[in-house]
Amino acid sequence: TPEIQDFALDLRYVPEKFGPVLGLFVPGDLVGAEEQTLSLRVSGRATAAELKGVLGMKLDAYRYQGIQVSGPVDGTLEGGILSLKAPLQETAGGVIEGIANVDLREAKDNPESVFTLAAVNVAINEETSKMLERLHPIFHLIEGSGRLTGTAEWDASLVWKGPLEAGGDAVATATRSLAGDGKLLVKDFTVQGSLFLGTLLQYLGDGTPGQPGEVSVPKWVIQPNSGRVAYDDCRVFVNGLDMKFRGFVYFDQRLDMEMDVPITQKLAAKNPGLDRFLGKSLTVPVKGTVASPSIDFAGAIANVVKKGLLDQL
Repeated sequence: TPEIQDFALDLRYVPEKFGPVLGLFVPGDLVGAEEQTLSLRVSGRATAAELKGVLGMKLDAYRYQGIQVSGPVDGTLEGGILSLKAPLQETAGGVIEGIANVDLREAKDNPESVFTLAAVNVAINEETSKMLERLHPIFHLIEGSGRLTGTAEWDASLVWKGPLEAGGDAVATATRSLAGDGKLLVKDFTVQGSLFLGTLLQYLGDGTPGQPGEVSVPKWVIQPNSGRVAYDDCRVFVNGLDMKFRGFVYFDQRLDMEMDVPITQKLAAKNPGLDRFLGKSLTVPVKGTVASPSIDFAGAIANVVKKGLLDQL
């Protein structure tokens, strides 16, 4: 195996031109026309496990799913592990700190990569909905007509077992490789073009339009080999309506959830027998997919009315 002795590289690049090259390895886009510098120092035998090195660069602007950040990225390579740390500033004033231990070893070495990501007061928009809908269908927007505003905070810790490989069946690969947990808080959000929210309001009524919404997931979990995000205590507050969710959002966007929603005046007015339960909670199954949810209000209402009749016997 060849040995590298103190190889040094100082690369000057224009982000918007270098971006397509980086895009082969990292999702997102480098933005900007001003020249930047990337420095790399490596030495040792030319294998992933034996090569040592130091990496340093400054991101002038990096954009991914509507979030744009800038700041330094520093890394070290040793024992086949590329350790990266990136304390980044978001354009609108938020802060994102990412730490990654990327395992570059071969499959026979049982590689395991670890990623942690913490964010505070990050502005969200229509592009960000693509990321948020992986946790809740309310964030899925109708293509071309959706609008999303607000701020988000999250903590995520993810483990990827196995080689980091591109191509193939992405869902199957993620199902067998990805596990982790985290939390999410979306504050002061407004949303237009959400099919899920639109369906809820058709049944429950508009509530108090104009009130900023909030989505809180104190803990979500991805169990190994499950292929889904799970939680049992998600609170959604929108238009003055307070709702709770529990269940699963699968990597392939299938839904298997339940939600507790208030029995409102509009819901009771359209469903005889519900008026006696006004103000109480209704548990409704949610199936289908993120893009095409199936909300079984009819079945949930029938169960409540039937129970009420039985209680009178």
